[in-house]
Formats: sequence, structure tokens, C-alpha cells
Amino acid sequence: MANEELIIKIKEGDQEAFRDIYELYKEKVYTTAYFLMSDKSVLDDILQEVFIQVFLKINTLKNNKAFDCWVYRVTVNVCMKYGKTISKNKHESDETILYALKEQNVEYNPEDRFIKAATNKDVMNLIYDLPEKQRIGIILFYYNNMSIKNIAYVTESSETAIKARLFKGKKSLEKRIAKLGIEEGILIGY
Repeated sequence: MANEELIIKIKEGDQEAFRDIYELYKEKVYTTAYFLMSDKSVLDDILQEVFIQVFLKINTLKNNKAFDCWVYRVTVNVCMKYGKTISKNKHESDETILYALKEQNVEYNPEDRFIKAATNKDVMNLIYDLPEKQRIGIILFYYNNMSIKNIAYVTESSETAIKARLFKGKKSLEKRIAKLGIEEGILIGY
């Protein structure tokens, strides 16, 4: 969770506090956009746009404790605005994905087995092939380790809808993964 004092300082116009928030969140925002976008060439633009929006709209944030979810909501909205969310096209290799994550110095806390398997090119392509709402839920839940309640906030959906999307997405992935002969059970229940 973001330091509430930093958020208050940003609202008061403190540029150093904004730089601190940027440093705290840039990797999370970049990685989330990375998994949502098919056009990797726009990632730097998205990162910049997200933080421009954060800067411009920070005063609309009523609950400073909700900054974590709010910044993900901004990220998802900016990605959707770019209109280039991941399509059913084939995507970059797992080596490219791993390299990009290592370059960003990203550390994950979600289920290790899912993350390891999800770096596999075939599994990533299966995630990319999910309907957009399921894909966003899967990415936020497993890659960003967000709660269902927070995903509902970010996507402006009900918790019931998020649970249904995660369930359907997970079942779809498990069926497709089984067809590929990849280790079963990589998607742990929520």
C-alpha cells in the first residue's frame, strides 16, 4: 500500500513525493501494461500516460488508502484507451518476456507454479486468447496478486462478476493447457 503521507504531499504539489510514488509503482504499472498490450512498442507511452493521469487526477482520489487499486484502475483504463489490448495473434517468445521482466527488476509474490508456467510461450498465448475481461482478471489476480474486491474496483465490476470471470478463465486455461500436455494444476484455486 502506498504511503498515505506521500499521497497527501503529492496532493499538495510536492514533486519529490511524486517522484517517490513513480519509483514505487513504475515496475508494477509497466508489467501490468506489458501483459495487457499486444503492441509492446507503446509500453513506454502507456507508462508515461498513466503517471500523467495520476498527476492530473490525484486530487479526485478520495481515499488515500485506495491508491494501490486506483493506480491499477488508471493503468487498465489507459491500456484500454490505447485500444490495442492483446489480440488472438501469436506473441513474443518466453525468452523475450523473461528478459523484459528481468530488465524491469520485477519480483512476484503470486503462486510460483502459475508464474513459472505462465512464462511459457504456449501458456502466455492461451492467456492472450481469453476474452478481454477474463484476461484482465487473470492478470490482475495471478500476476498482481490482487484480491477479488480490488479487481472489482479496478474493473468497475461486481465481485460476483470477477469470481465468475476468474472461474471461467481458469477452467478455459486448464482445458487448453491439458491439450498442450503442460503440467496440470498450475492454476491454483482462489
